[in-house]
Amino acid sequence: MDIRQSQLEVVDLHIPMKKELKEQRLSHTDFSFSPNGPHPDKSRYLFMAKQLLLYVGYSEIAQSKDIKNTLMQFQKGMEVYELIQKRQQISKIAWLTATGLKRLRIKASLEWSEAEHQQNEINIEIETLLTE
Repeated sequence: MDIRQSQLEVVDLHIPMKKELKEQRLSHTDFSFSPNGPHPDKSRYLFMAKQLLLYVGYSEIAQSKDIKNTLMQFQKGMEVYELIQKRQQISKIAWLTATGLKRLRIKASLEWSEAEHQQNEINIEIETLLTE
């Protein structure tokens, strides 16, 4: 399939990341989007998420330095942040359960269907908080 002939929209992360890498290396020669190898850290994930949000028209994100400051623009931003963390933890436990991966620090297990149910409930809570 030729992406140019399809009706899919493609968000270019490569050019903004390349530009950011060049700018960051002017003052931090060891700057990398993947400081530990293949996995970006939180600030790099935020950079990529910002590019996607800017693409869909959420211009308020442009000056944000971290997710907490971004969410603080909302009256109940801290509550949303805590729900996002809870949703992420549910996802992590369910994924580890599904893959059979054992980690010493994570004792709980959660079936994927139950995790999806819990995440959907959290998504509704988040949406409610953001629209109040």
